[in-house]
Amino acid sequence: MRTEFDHNAAQSKHREKCSICGREWHDSLVGVCPERGRKVCMYCCRLCEESYRLPGQIGQRCRAWDRKKAEKRGKRAAAAGTTSPPPAGGTSPEGEAGKEKTA
Repeated sequence: MRTEFDHNAAQSKHREKCSICGREWHDSLVGVCPERGRKVCMYCCRLCEESYRLPGQIGQRCRAWDRKKAEKRGKRAAAAGTTSPPPAGGTSPEGEAGKEKTA
């Protein structure tokens, strides 16, 4: 015997409302904007000036999200007492003091 299942009720648990367009979307298409702190669908997110415009990056977060993530990393590093990594040149100034120059 087949039981009745209300798909609309089941799906309503996974629905979020976009604060810009006002439409309801599946929760995988809606996220919290790191800059404005409101729930925005991925379609309205693309309209923001912080959104990436390059092919391959569309829908892959935004500049505001990247800044927030970098800020969190900086706070964690400061709390742990670590310093920034050495420059891209390879060695740090402290490491060069012990080296002898050969000709």
